[in-house]
Amino acid sequence: MISTREEICVATNELDQPVNIIKYTIDSQKQGKFVYIQGGVHGGEVTLPIIKNLYNYLQNNLKCGKVVFVPFANPLSWQQKSYTYTVGKFNLKNGRDFNRYYNTNVDVNSKIANKILSLCEGADLTLDLHTAHNALPYTIFSSLKLLPFVKDLNLKFNDFCGMPKKYEHCFDYELTLKDIPSITIECGPHDEVKNENISEIENGILNVLANLGMINSFDIKPQKQLFFTDATSIKVSHGGIVNYCKELGETFKKGEKLFEIISANLLKETFSYFAESEGILLRKSKTHIFCEHDEVLQVVYDKDAKDSL
Repeated sequence: MISTREEICVATNELDQPVNIIKYTIDSQKQGKFVYIQGGVHGGEVTLPIIKNLYNYLQNNLKCGKVVFVPFANPLSWQQKSYTYTVGKFNLKNGRDFNRYYNTNVDVNSKIANKILSLCEGADLTLDLHTAHNALPYTIFSSLKLLPFVKDLNLKFNDFCGMPKKYEHCFDYELTLKDIPSITIECGPHDEVKNENISEIENGILNVLANLGMINSFDIKPQKQLFFTDATSIKVSHGGIVNYCKELGETFKKGEKLFEIISANLLKETFSYFAESEGILLRKSKTHIFCEHDEVLQVVYDKDAKDSL
């Protein structure tokens, strides 16, 4: 077994200091699969505990093949801070999503993203770890060829998104074009550490590695999986302060109140939003303060969910 740490300089900043990607490799030195795992494309998305746990486990348990880890795939996104909060989803210079730079030539972030793509050449599977608002864990995948991996990951919610134009230049989109298997995992709430989510994602990834023959069989309790094509985004009709009526993972029936909007106009009645049909709350914003057309919730309606694809 060989473990290595490599600093890859992809650019320099304004002070002529190197901008480095840190790559960790665990190589069993035995023939087998190649799996690439990354996190930290967006600043503030806390996926490091999952990567750290996997790295420590595989140091002693990888029996064939190799696994490459890049814990912070875009170090520049982590340097965008406002007071103590990391605001690294969009480039503050041009508004571009840091996960829309792959296979582009826009600025220094393109150099970072394209170097990341080169690290994935020849991979049998790539996993891109993210977090999303205040959300339950779920996978995002673009090809039915990936379904066996998705099932092995064993997450309850799974978004089969296909290849829409809005995902062009995303990590998994560009790898899919190269016929390199890639799955995005939303690992739970943004800027939080939730041990139950960490364990669920970690166990799912280990189950994938076991079924690839890279580690010994892994004991995992299968759970019922739901598949959908894009959750339904619910936005506020006008600005105000939102009072949530449902918690993450909570099911609701048609006609149940999901939230209400309290207007700053004291003469205006409080507006209530009621569910269009039965479903479950997948994601909600972390704030209670909204402008018109801001997204409040993402829900998966029962009519849009399937047990299999």
